[in-house]
Amino acid sequence: MRDLASKKLHFFDGVNQNSPLLPLLGEKINVKLIAACWDHILRLATSVSIGTVTPSLIMRKLASYPRQNKLA
Repeated sequence: MRDLASKKLHFFDGVNQNSPLLPLLGEKINVKLIAACWDHILRLATSVSIGTVTPSLIMRKLASYPRQNKLA
């Protein structure tokens, strides 16, 4: 991966504050947001899986919306 040193890992609740990975950690994963958008996530993943749409097209579409789209 390019720029690996500048990347941060996202995490779920329960990370030990004394963990040696602490400098690599970024934000906590928003599980409630994932649950709220789960149907859309599944539909999107299925569309990619069966070849209806390419991942690059989805990324372009999601990136084109201002942050008003929860799925983005």
